[in-house]
Amino acid sequence: MVRVRFAPSPTGSLHIGGARTALFNFVFARKMGGQFILRLDDTDRERSLEEHEKGIYEGLRWLGMDWDEGPEAGGPYGPYRQSERMEQHLAAAEKLKQSGGAYVDDEGVLRLRYPKTEVIVDDIVNGECVFKTDALGPEPVLLRSNGTPTYHLASVADDVDMKITHIIRGADHLTNTAKHKLIFEALGAPVPRFAHLPLILGPDGAKLSKRNSECLTSVGEFQASGFLPQALNNFLMLLGWSHPESKEQLSMEDSIESFDLERVGNTAAVFDNNKLNFLNSWWIRHLPVAEAASALEPFTGQFREQIEARGHDFWLEAVDKLRDGCANLRDAEGLAKLLVGDGVEVGSDVRDALASDSEFRAHCRAVAPSWSDRLEETELDADRDTLSPEQAKQLTNAVKKETGLKGKELFKPLRAAVTGSLSGPDLSALLSLTRFTELRRRAKQFVEAAALEN
Repeated sequence: MVRVRFAPSPTGSLHIGGARTALFNFVFARKMGGQFILRLDDTDRERSLEEHEKGIYEGLRWLGMDWDEGPEAGGPYGPYRQSERMEQHLAAAEKLKQSGGAYVDDEGVLRLRYPKTEVIVDDIVNGECVFKTDALGPEPVLLRSNGTPTYHLASVADDVDMKITHIIRGADHLTNTAKHKLIFEALGAPVPRFAHLPLILGPDGAKLSKRNSECLTSVGEFQASGFLPQALNNFLMLLGWSHPESKEQLSMEDSIESFDLERVGNTAAVFDNNKLNFLNSWWIRHLPVAEAASALEPFTGQFREQIEARGHDFWLEAVDKLRDGCANLRDAEGLAKLLVGDGVEVGSDVRDALASDSEFRAHCRAVAPSWSDRLEETELDADRDTLSPEQAKQLTNAVKKETGLKGKELFKPLRAAVTGSLSGPDLSALLSLTRFTELRRRAKQFVEAAALEN
């Protein structure tokens, strides 16, 4: 059975590069009917914090990656924290000494012995990689003089004990892999298949890091900044891998069905903010309405209580009709303001047009009072607090007839009267979702605003 592992160090937040590594491991395991194991490489006790560990769990679960074995899940090969596996690491060290694969140097540390002049790693992504041992640096320390294991020993010993069959990780580990292969062999253990994923570069061409201010770098930041997990997963899948039919919009199920490590490229992938934003917008538009509504509601900010007071069905209808205007979940606050806010501020785009475009100003001065008057004359059915779609159409037709305006000449001023802007969500939907009393208030405000501009 295929067994893969994601082994982050809880010394910081879940980085986007780590999330991509976890995702490729997860998708590969599900594709092959295998097991996805989470292991914490927490041997750096000073920097390993519980809050970072919790953040890793939350980030993976938010992205839809539940692990089959690991912390909180348990499993037959635990414990799944390296800090709790000292006994296993010391046993591996003793086995290495007995096999001659490692030796104790003059300083009392256990070092790996390089038994040959070159190491060949057959990597699924990068092909045959040949490493000269004299280029790998000094023979690496496996056990410090104080008896604590280093990363090299702990990682390989745990991979052996947990029966890992494939190691999928970043290309920055490729040199380590040459050393690790020697440790596997010295332990007399099967050597897993390796696949080293291409580096992720920032928009500036440098390796993506927290110092790169052009893009977010942690999963928590993306979550807080209004990105859907479906969009982030979709984006991460395309950082180094391509769908066999060149599909760009991929659900987790699509990715699992189509994934093949052989299609992972070996050239660095560039983090494209525009592509991520596009995918986020696409997923907001294409999620089932209930899922989109649930994702958008927490981002309605100061208007959340008012949205909740209008009822679940109201929000579902609003999202169904108006989500095309949301490119990011944070756009929900602006949408909520249009729907339930007390008045809207006339935006700079409208004020600039009123001041500089005499034709637009004349159209507004014709439409605004006509629209306000028609609203004042209208009575709602007793069981409604909004215009029906039919009433909204009748009112706009009445203004059209009275002013003699049509098309953009009519609807740009109408939009300005309802939203305070020249662009935004579907106007007909807004008219039937915004409370009638609020439409009246905004209409009166816009009559005054249009009259003030010269």
